[in-house]
Order: sequence, then C-alpha cells, then structure tokens
Amino acid sequence: MAGPKNEAISGEKSSAAKSRLPVLIVAVGRGRVGKTTFLNIVGQRFRERGARLDVWNIDPHGETGNIDAFFPDVRRPDYMGIDDRRGWLERAIEEQSASRRDVLLDVGGGDLVLQKMLDDLDLSSVAETMGVRVVIAQLVGPIVADIDHFDPTMVGDGINVEMLFVMNAGLIRGDTSPMKAFEPVFSSPVIAAARAKGAAVVTLPQLRCLDAVLERGLTFREAAARKTPAGVTPLSIFDVARVHKWWTEGLDKTFERIPAEWLPYVESEPMIAEAS
Repeated sequence: MAGPKNEAISGEKSSAAKSRLPVLIVAVGRGRVGKTTFLNIVGQRFRERGARLDVWNIDPHGETGNIDAFFPDVRRPDYMGIDDRRGWLERAIEEQSASRRDVLLDVGGGDLVLQKMLDDLDLSSVAETMGVRVVIAQLVGPIVADIDHFDPTMVGDGINVEMLFVMNAGLIRGDTSPMKAFEPVFSSPVIAAARAKGAAVVTLPQLRCLDAVLERGLTFREAAARKTPAGVTPLSIFDVARVHKWWTEGLDKTFERIPAEWLPYVESEPMIAEAS
C-alpha cells in the first residue's frame, strides 16, 4: 500500500502533467534534410521513457522513408488532397486539445498545408486558445539555402508557438566539424532574427551507420544491443558501438539544450532495459 509520501509524489506528478501544455512537434524543411529521422528519434526516445505520445503523418508522398515504417500506430488522413489534409489536421488538433496527449507531426518537404492554414488564421492565437504548445522544428543542413524558405510568420511575437532549429550533422560532407560546417547558417540574419524572438538552436549528432540501422528495420535501442531479426545481417560490432554511444550519450547533449516544456512529457526517468 502506498504511504502518504508516495501519494504526495504521485499527486505532484499528476499536477505537473495537468499544468503543462501538450506539445505538437512539427518537423519542417526542404526534402531530405532529416525531418522524419528527427521525429523518429524523438518518438523512440520519449516513448521508451513512458511518454503518452501520438504520431501523425500527413505527408502526401510515397511510403518510402516516411514515419509509418517506424510507428505502426501512426495516424494519417484517408485522403491526401491539400484541403483533405488541412481539415483532418485541424480536427486532430482539436482532439489533442481535449486528450492532452503530445504529438509528432510528419509533413512532406515543401508541403503547403501549414502555409494554407497560416493564410487565414493566427497560429499563436489558435494554439493559445486550444491550450497546445506548437513547436516548429526546422531541419537544416550546412548550407544557407536550407533556410531560404523559412517563414518567420510561423513564429511571430505570440505565445505557445516555439521555434527550434535542428542542425543535422548527418548532412555534413567529409570530416568538417559541425561548428565550422554550420557557421554560415548559424550566423545568418534569419537565425539571428528567430533567436531574438526566443528560438533555440541545437545540433543533431551524426550517426555514420544510420542507413544500416534503418534498412534493417531496427529501433535504435535494438541496434545498440545488437538485436537483429532472423534472416537479417547483423550490424558490425563497430556499428553497434557507434549506435550505443550516439543513442545513450550523444543525443543527451542535444535534448538537454531543448527546453523541457517543448518536449513530450515524461513523469519520471525510469531505467531503460536493454533490448534482449
């Protein structure tokens, strides 16, 4: 039977969950800058820690490489016309406001659904009214052109809409350090203006064997433990070591730099069992 102290701790956790805003994390950016990979990382990391996290996909393009491959319970519209997807997304966000579950949203590169929504409403005002915190995660590589299409009106000066720039080190060619490779992007007027409005900037560390993990259909936790389905070629010992260090150490530094209220809620940090 739980004692008074345990009941008090449980009550504090429940109070914290109720007082925070559920987050809607939307990955945006040009094609092939790592939007789905970033959401996959966030989804796996926080679900294995117990987060009540839903995954939505409104990417109208083909099945290859989209987030459905990683989360079997992903939700998506029945029809993929732009108005179909906009209507579906608006209804889904209303449901999120009621359920208070955190959500990851995958959209296609250059998709116009969000822009169509912004044409006739104020995202910050809607987010405030519905009690949802929208986190726009802009994925960029080490070229300034990756932020050419960034729309600063998505952030504005309102509340409940946060801007997160994710510098994807996996897109760096050669052995250039991330600090040097991303210097032109980090020092651009676009980033400076966004940071002045409260935007955060983080680096997503490179995993050299990322494609090998994804091609095998492995979760990152499975790859770090060298768990491989029958009939699938195992990762090399060296790649297993790379995944383990990246998953258990490298990514910690990235997520420590993101405000906790911008991320899915976890009541506690349980010990994560190694995949067997």
